[in-house]
Amino acid sequence: MGKSQGRPVRYEFTEENINVIAAIAAEKGIEAYKEEHRKEEAERQSRVQNNAKALLINYRRFKDYIENAEYDMDTTSDDSLKDMLSLMQGYFKDSDLKVLSIEKGKAKTKMIMSHVDTMLDEYKKQCEIAADPEEMRRYRVIKGLYLDAEPKTAADIAEEEHITERTVFRDVKAACKRLAILFFGIYGFRY
Repeated sequence: MGKSQGRPVRYEFTEENINVIAAIAAEKGIEAYKEEHRKEEAERQSRVQNNAKALLINYRRFKDYIENAEYDMDTTSDDSLKDMLSLMQGYFKDSDLKVLSIEKGKAKTKMIMSHVDTMLDEYKKQCEIAADPEEMRRYRVIKGLYLDAEPKTAADIAEEEHITERTVFRDVKAACKRLAILFFGIYGFRY
């Protein structure tokens, strides 16, 4: 193409050209939208599975919190604090002698962990009846790493199960996919 020598170049479009351009633009827009949706769904699924794993990793800590959280005179084990609170009872209402955020945190944590325990029992049942023996192994891996009072290392589990440590971590990932659905319902399902 040569220079236009200072005159503006004019393009003429037929209705057919405009329709073709619009169709191409719409198709590209739809593709971009679908790709963005796929990325968002993958990120959401990753967050949900990470949350399932975080619940497992912190399982013992949450159980300890439920068992040991102190938020009022009845739950504290510190005798000097009990004495001080007892002296203060005449000056404050009973509700003022509680740390409500800890009390609420304990109640919420207890409710969530009750659900987690129920779903872990359900997962165990599903693994026990599964046709694939690897499913039960995955439950044992989760139990050993995260649920038992005395945690095992990946190396210990690998030796017990006659698998590699890498397989231990693959089992954790596979179990977390299934547990995400049990813990979070439809939000744990990738669609």
